[in-house]
Amino acid sequence: MSMASPWCSPVVGTSGTDGDRTVNRRNVLRVLLVASATLLFVDLGGSSIWDANEAFYVETPRQMVLTGDYVSPTFNGEPRFNKPVLSYWIVAGVYKVLGVSVASERLAIAFGALMLIAATFVIGRTIANTDTGVLAALILASAPRVMLWSRRIFIDIYFTSFLAVALMGLVLARSHPEHRRRYLVVMYVALGLAMLTKGPAALVFPGLVLFVFLLWNRQLSEIKTLMLPAGLLIVAAIVMPWYVMLYLRDGWKPINDFFIGENIGRFTETYGLQHRPPYFYVGVLLTDLTPWALFLPAGLWAAWRAREPQMRLLIVWIAVFVGAFTLSSTKQDLYIFPIVPAVAVVIASVVWREIDQGVDSTGIRALLRVGGGVTALALVLVGGWLVWLARIAHLVPELPQTAIVGAALAAGGICAAICVVRGRMWPTVVALGATAVVTNWLLVTVMMRPFEQFKPVPPMAAWINAHSAPTTVVAHYKMPLPSLTYYLGRPVKETFDIETITKLMAEQSSMYVVLQPLEYEELSRSATARLCVIEKRARPLFDAKVRDIVARKLPEVWLAGVNDACR
Repeated sequence: MSMASPWCSPVVGTSGTDGDRTVNRRNVLRVLLVASATLLFVDLGGSSIWDANEAFYVETPRQMVLTGDYVSPTFNGEPRFNKPVLSYWIVAGVYKVLGVSVASERLAIAFGALMLIAATFVIGRTIANTDTGVLAALILASAPRVMLWSRRIFIDIYFTSFLAVALMGLVLARSHPEHRRRYLVVMYVALGLAMLTKGPAALVFPGLVLFVFLLWNRQLSEIKTLMLPAGLLIVAAIVMPWYVMLYLRDGWKPINDFFIGENIGRFTETYGLQHRPPYFYVGVLLTDLTPWALFLPAGLWAAWRAREPQMRLLIVWIAVFVGAFTLSSTKQDLYIFPIVPAVAVVIASVVWREIDQGVDSTGIRALLRVGGGVTALALVLVGGWLVWLARIAHLVPELPQTAIVGAALAAGGICAAICVVRGRMWPTVVALGATAVVTNWLLVTVMMRPFEQFKPVPPMAAWINAHSAPTTVVAHYKMPLPSLTYYLGRPVKETFDIETITKLMAEQSSMYVVLQPLEYEELSRSATARLCVIEKRARPLFDAKVRDIVARKLPEVWLAGVNDACR
């Protein structure tokens, strides 16, 4: 049953005015999608490396290319076996073609994100229709967090992309049984690539999803049709060669450390300093695809009511990842990132149904209106806060662009709020989509380059390279900055205790140390070596508290010289 809704202008035909309206809507979605996808390739080398995640996927492949060793990854002069090798191979392959650069590494990420968007489109089209597929792809591509991660988080983008392709293969196999074998092969190849990207999670979680889904639908006998023996052989053919070569060269230890420490260890023990409650992933679930995420409750309720097997599969996909990692001792927001294609399709399905013909439930319609209204209000508040932060709190005089982004968010939020109040779903979607796309373009083209002043590593590395010999020791104390290894082009000593750093300083005639002011004072009191400050730089703003930003008391990173380096 379909029914018209005051929350949209219903489209009930394909000719005349209604047909033209349908075509126009499709064209608007496609324009916004192209604008979002194009941004993935814009100004890739315009900003320097983000520390932590990205630094490893820039430098480790560079070492592969330099040494010709594609079996044993290394970083900072040490073996790096905490993740499988495919991510490094992909970047190394791009380096071989385009040369070593940050832009080359990010180009590789962009293609992974493009694969994720394409798989999301196919899933949405297969489960519902082409318009739902386009909207789902837009929802994913226009989300600011997805866009930012697609320019810096290599391994999780590719892991999610491969799992999205695997989910796509399963959906296609169920929808087109005449081509089941072909699509199942696609699924198993994608699972093998995902496993060679991040490890056994690529098999454990999709396998659990499939089991729960078949159990829910009372179709466990369908396991016999999934080509499991052949599928496992496909996965093994992709994964095993590297593990065999690794075993022959380095023995069992790195493999054991990865499977036990990086997988079971992170699930059963807390890694790092974090105290995240059981409901941590609720917030992640409702923000990953901002500004669309608050339509998810309506989407889940509609999918549950529809009782369509394919939509149930998406519900199980989301529930298994969120539920499993809720039980994990270590919680990171990117752990559940593989749910984003399923979330995007669930949202797109209910939103497009409401636009096209009106949903058949006042409860779902109410959830859609609440989601749109709260999102619009949030955009206005966040946008207004950014404008205030730039103009009144005097964040930093070099970043007036903050006000531009804030104004775009606030304007989009106001437009969306008007559409919600008037009960118009399609204009609300256009307002949110346009706001997301414009904001993303502003973040990349306006905000990224000025933000470079808050990345201390490139200028410090340039200074060290210009004033020291290639053999001069460089260390960082109590604050890892892995990008320093890439920009220096040599290993950097990592030190975290006073005994190690003071001993190292005493042994060197000339040395440089990157540290924070409190650590400098600690070394000044404890070390017998001569110590001096060479350069002071502000740390990235994401390390600062809001009160520090307002007070313009940004944390600093200091470059200190030791002994002869102080001359």
